[in-house]
Parts: sequence; structure tokens; C-alpha cells
Amino acid sequence: MHKKEIIDKETKELLAMCMEMKLNEKEYNITYGFYFERLKYRQISEKYGIPIGSVGVFLQNAHKKLGGCLGDNGVDWP
Repeated sequence: MHKKEIIDKETKELLAMCMEMKLNEKEYNITYGFYFERLKYRQISEKYGIPIGSVGVFLQNAHKKLGGCLGDNGVDWP
């Protein structure tokens, strides 16, 4: 399953908590746009004024930071 697809309510709550604890403001905004607003890379790029190629880099870095926090809370975060 693609990470952007349906995430259950409990996982979404843990994701939001981990995002607040682990991500800087820019990573938080981009990750929030992707997972909660379901924005496409192009839309995130336009909304936050960053190159479209950087969106994936920000999401990848955020994903790594979130993995430990979510894993510690019992979420299998690929």
C-alpha cells in the first residue's frame, strides 16, 4: 500500500504527534500537506515555494525521522 493511501485514525493521530515532536517547520508543513491534505508534489511545491524535486527529499527525510517515533508506538512504518 502506498503510504499516502488510507491511514487509520489511530495511526493518523500518532503520525501528527510524531510530526510535531520530530520535524522542523518546513518538514512538518510539507509532510502535513502530503498525508493530511493529500496534496501532490506539484501542489506542495507551489504552496511552499520550493522546487518540485525538493519535495521528495523533504518527505524522505521526514519519513526517516518519523520511523523511530512511530515504531516505538507500535506502528509498522515502512
